[in-house]
Amino acid sequence: MAKTHRRLFVCVDLPSSVIDQVLKFQRELKREDLCRANYIGHEGMHLTLKFIGSMDEHDQSLIIDRLSELRMHSMQARVGPFDYFTRKGRVDIIFLSIISPELVMLAQQIDQLLAGIVPAQARVYVPHVTIARVREVYDESALINYITQVHVEPLEFTIRECILKESQLLSAGAVHRDIVRFALADE
Repeated sequence: MAKTHRRLFVCVDLPSSVIDQVLKFQRELKREDLCRANYIGHEGMHLTLKFIGSMDEHDQSLIIDRLSELRMHSMQARVGPFDYFTRKGRVDIIFLSIISPELVMLAQQIDQLLAGIVPAQARVYVPHVTIARVREVYDESALINYITQVHVEPLEFTIRECILKESQLLSAGAVHRDIVRFALADE
């Protein structure tokens, strides 16, 4: 019998106020017509703490057991500036920064708990919400200037849980489903 594999990740869901700000930015960026991009829909917006990848049911059970050992308090986070990651010298990902030192510690704890099941994060963790995956840039300096000059509402929010989710890649885009929610302790 073939093993069933699921594409998993750990994340934080975002409050509607943050999602609304991202959607507004997406509309404005599309109107500027500085790039061709795949924009993340509101249902796919989240703050990834750890991308796990494809796991069978046995490994998924191990992951759930390990994540149940999380020992972090709820935490405050705030929206930072819009920014971008580059790949091969060009704008690749446009994102909204999320600022919270405790969030970085949470991602590190998840990495440690999943050691031996999932490879450690290769890059330094940068808390962010992906807004768009850029396919083609029409005017890179104008795009970078636009991204970095947009006013961001200084929103704050409380993170009270993280979620293990499954991601199914469909032709219409990724569909995410909650598997288990892990509450963070109240301070």
